[in-house]
Amino acid sequence: MQLSRRLAALVLAAALLISLAFTAAGDSYTAVYREYLEDSYAGKTVILQTNDVHGYLENYAVLPPLKRELERRGAEVLLLDIGDFSIGTPYVYYSKGRDAVTLMNAVGYDAACLGNHEFDLGPKQLLQNLSVAQFPVLCANVYYQGERLCQPAWTKTLSSGLTLGFFALDTPLTFSGISADRLEEITILSGQEMTACAQGQIDALRDQGADMVLGMFHLGVGATAAPADRSFDVYRKLTGCDFVLDGHSHVDMTEGPDGEPIQNTGSYFKNIGVVVLDNATASVEENFLLPTDGLPQDASIASMVRQINEKVDTAYAQMRAVSQVSLPYTNATKGEIALGDLLTDGLRAGMLREYGAMQVGEDHVVALLRSGDLVASLPRGTVSRRDVQLAMTRNLTVSLVSVTGRQLQEILEAATSTAPAASGDIPQTSGITFTVNTGFAYDPGTPYATSHFARPASFRRVTINKINGRTFRPNDTYLLLTDNVTAAGVGPYGLLGELFVRNTGVLVEECVAAYVEEDLNKVIPASLYSAPRKDQTWISGGFTDVFPSDYYYDAVLWAVGREITNGVTATRFAPNVSCTRGQMATFLWRMAGCPEPKAAPTFTDVSPSEYYYDAVAWAAEQGIATGMGNGLFRPNIACTREQMVTFLYRAAGKPTVSQWASFSDVTDKSFAYEAISWAAQEGITTGVGEGKFSPGTRCSRGQMMTFLYRFANSDGVSID
Repeated sequence: MQLSRRLAALVLAAALLISLAFTAAGDSYTAVYREYLEDSYAGKTVILQTNDVHGYLENYAVLPPLKRELERRGAEVLLLDIGDFSIGTPYVYYSKGRDAVTLMNAVGYDAACLGNHEFDLGPKQLLQNLSVAQFPVLCANVYYQGERLCQPAWTKTLSSGLTLGFFALDTPLTFSGISADRLEEITILSGQEMTACAQGQIDALRDQGADMVLGMFHLGVGATAAPADRSFDVYRKLTGCDFVLDGHSHVDMTEGPDGEPIQNTGSYFKNIGVVVLDNATASVEENFLLPTDGLPQDASIASMVRQINEKVDTAYAQMRAVSQVSLPYTNATKGEIALGDLLTDGLRAGMLREYGAMQVGEDHVVALLRSGDLVASLPRGTVSRRDVQLAMTRNLTVSLVSVTGRQLQEILEAATSTAPAASGDIPQTSGITFTVNTGFAYDPGTPYATSHFARPASFRRVTINKINGRTFRPNDTYLLLTDNVTAAGVGPYGLLGELFVRNTGVLVEECVAAYVEEDLNKVIPASLYSAPRKDQTWISGGFTDVFPSDYYYDAVLWAVGREITNGVTATRFAPNVSCTRGQMATFLWRMAGCPEPKAAPTFTDVSPSEYYYDAVAWAAEQGIATGMGNGLFRPNIACTREQMVTFLYRAAGKPTVSQWASFSDVTDKSFAYEAISWAAQEGITTGVGEGKFSPGTRCSRGQMMTFLYRFANSDGVSID
């Protein structure tokens, strides 16, 4: 039957074009439904399912005509929503979800269940919205202040005598998508507790005389959920549940992975779920998805939708700010632009205001948007909320991702992999100062699971200089704010698809608009946004003084890629310039991941204002650096080759030497004898030629990178 329905689609499309007799009442639209509906539903009950509407209001108008048509064909009809109805596009966000509930009242919903995004504005706002609902809203596994937030279940006895029982569950991932302060005093049962709760509801409904029991699960089937918390996992552990109406995952689904009776309509009202029950046998006869495209609309509901949209459009069109500069979106795909600075600043500031730093310090919160999502310019002069909304891809919501510094660098390395060629994946950022050296070729590694884009095998191009003006630490945890599409792991952002992502449901455009209105006091100042603020530095050609034929070439690329060192300028590495003792300590410290020292250094010549302060403190704590006597470290004098290998030897933990050095200029009376012998034994040094090591010679930057590179790649050698 499904195949014949599909084959009839072209004929129906033609019929729609030539039919002039259709009316808003919907009774004359019989031909429209022929592809999917039976001629008669006598003795049947039909459940119409929506889920994850997220403010796409227009298709609410297709429900009343569809319900009337099914009733005309003999069915009793129930209309149910499976969550995420109150937050999404600006058309519901503007009223904080209240307009969505009012519209659902007018449509005639029989019941609904909570979705995770119903909690986006906190339980108090949710309860205000539910107070308007003229239909029961169900949820069995969510508690507020020790009591169930909603009624857990609902029964409906139909005119046929069939009694249906419904119970609802909401995803425990609600906690991962919303900050803790928004969910204060909220408890959500998960795992075995949620399953036991569900079984208890089934048993109670059966005891109350339910002939069939259906679950309303806003759980989904996504990989980010715990295995025990997905809809099909829960269903498999239950007895007495006849069918599951599912939501949350935004996937079109008419059965579970192993044929479980589970249906999900996808999202954004693209489909309506249809479940046909046979009253006589109290069983599911069939279920399918009915696309909403082209379905007739009820005139009164369509009018309500237009009024809501016009109200929001009018509010958004009102003057909200004055921009002192024009902010074009052109050239975004080639690098940082001022509009990108504004939008990502707004994303970061808006989320910090609403949610706080979310378990990391504010100085560890950064924001990123893809350049391809900048789609319109902001004019100089009057700027409306609508202008802000239209400057970027519509309806992007904020996602939160916890990343290490090293993961953040990987994201930027991959995102800029095609540069200097223009790309919609080029990042616009706030809170990150970094350099992209396009003179180094991107080093492709294994593909990401979500996008099949090759992850970087090494970091050759991107160096993160600062995070919110502070030292970048590769092992620190940072909070990355981005949009839901980027966070899904699209293209070179594939790493995000492998990490745990929390979607807040908050619109990016709302964050930016609030930033302009509240933080900038309705003035976009030229002092901040007349030009890109140069968070990103783009250089090309690599270092002009480092060549593939040089012995230190790979070592320099490796060290720069891991942010152990930079060039002395954007294009010059200066491999033959001497390295200082302060630089040496800093290189080892960065190599160890920039650990926080436990105490200040005791050396009298190491000032807290110097870049090497933390590094020297750490090196002293680890016994790597002992100073040069009289309480001095002498950070600014040149580091010799024997001092260099001594630092490395101590960093390695002074391992046992099994083969003593045979260099003619190194004797067993040298303080560095063991260190030099160890370095030769491990292949870290081969000397300078002619059987010599030159222990007292100043160590050049090229030599030092080579020592570090070989040290890092030696078997059994590591720095804690």
